[in-house]
Amino acid sequence: PGSTVSEGVGYGMLLTVYFGDRAEFDGLWKFARKNFNANGLLGWKVTCAGFDRSVGGAGSATDGDADMALALVAAVDQWGDAYRPSALEYLKAMQAHDFTTCRATGRAMATNGDWDKGCSASNSSYWTPGYDRVFEEFTHDAFWRRVADDATALWLANRNPTTGLVANEVDQDGAVGAGQSYVDYNGCRVPWR
Repeated sequence: PGSTVSEGVGYGMLLTVYFGDRAEFDGLWKFARKNFNANGLLGWKVTCAGFDRSVGGAGSATDGDADMALALVAAVDQWGDAYRPSALEYLKAMQAHDFTTCRATGRAMATNGDWDKGCSASNSSYWTPGYDRVFEEFTHDAFWRRVADDATALWLANRNPTTGLVANEVDQDGAVGAGQSYVDYNGCRVPWR
């Protein structure tokens, strides 16, 4: 009660842009901007009093950021270029703070948020190769193609040979990360993204 997470804002922005509800979309985007952290990204958990610092709520979460970015790109198509600067700015902040290049493998990986710079355990449901290819087309920045290709390679390296499911956490080599070999509610988003 009295709180929300960046995933909810991202889901809401995606739904409202695709349903053509500009007033609701603009309200959600205004809320997100009001609750940007120092890196220009929405804090992952916000209460009526601001960031929920008891759980690191000021840090971003890459999944919510990706959904908001895709919604902003779709808003350009839906309502025009007024949304282009916001989309480009949010994508730039994501690229700078939600991704890392792993030294050992050279792979570009989504981190769990702007607070996580490691390559040892990336949440596989935060990988968005479908979105990333749209981001590349929108920005003309090959970085997004690289992220998409590396995520796909990691999925293929980690997938279960019987079920095809990917572990919740995967390291830069495609091995299970953080001991999370299972698939939970996060994993259901893998095929969607």
